[in-house]
Amino acid sequence: MLRGGRPSARLIVLLIVLTAAGCRSGQSTPSVVEQVGSTAPGPGPAGGPAKVAPRWEPVAAFAGTGDQRTAGFEIGAGAIQWRVTVSCTGGAVRVGLDREPAALAELSHCPAKAFGFSIRTGPAALDVAATGTWEVVVDQQVDSPVVEPLLAGMSDATRLAHGDFYGIDQQGSGTVALYRLKKSDGRHVFTFDEGERRALVVKGAVTEKTTGYLYPAPAAGTTPLYRMSKDGTPYLTVDNGDVQSRAANGWVNEGVRGYVLV
Repeated sequence: MLRGGRPSARLIVLLIVLTAAGCRSGQSTPSVVEQVGSTAPGPGPAGGPAKVAPRWEPVAAFAGTGDQRTAGFEIGAGAIQWRVTVSCTGGAVRVGLDREPAALAELSHCPAKAFGFSIRTGPAALDVAATGTWEVVVDQQVDSPVVEPLLAGMSDATRLAHGDFYGIDQQGSGTVALYRLKKSDGRHVFTFDEGERRALVVKGAVTEKTTGYLYPAPAAGTTPLYRMSKDGTPYLTVDNGDVQSRAANGWVNEGVRGYVLV
């Protein structure tokens, strides 16, 4: 995008990156080794798609000898940018995008490695002109949340509990930290009491991480978090029915210990 006749800072940075990558022009065709897949950001809250720290994700991988054109692949509509990583074992290689005049990456002497970048999204294919053996890997940079399927052995039949945390990587005003510790017998303990955390550490427990943050007093959108204990094992729950059930089975209700967003 041009403003006032001058290229924007983003365009300047992109040109610098392309120049550093040794880009020029070319055509060719590689044989597909693997089509890894593509990712587009999923739906987010009403204010727009959710965003996380940008990361690189694999899209496709190709390998071949001599001039070839790759099979097509897809760059997600929400990708920030994408890159090709080109390597060769001998001769020279040039990689272009859909017969465009400028190459994404070029190597005049092999063995070597080069990178090329683009911000074009949607369907694409690469043209490779080479005098030897080469490999090309395509990755895209995205900032959408990762959604992964259940691991083997994980199913609703074996699920013991279900819940959601809100903003666990951010601390709101007026909140206190909820710590997760691992005791010497392997059991986990959750506490927001700094004194209790230190006492547990003295007894051999290890503070693993801060799981989230609690409100010490009622606030809009929060629900009480109850703490119970039995035989020295603390237990946290927001389910009043769960509290009643456990109390009937010997658990001691220690009362409301904070408030969490739901």
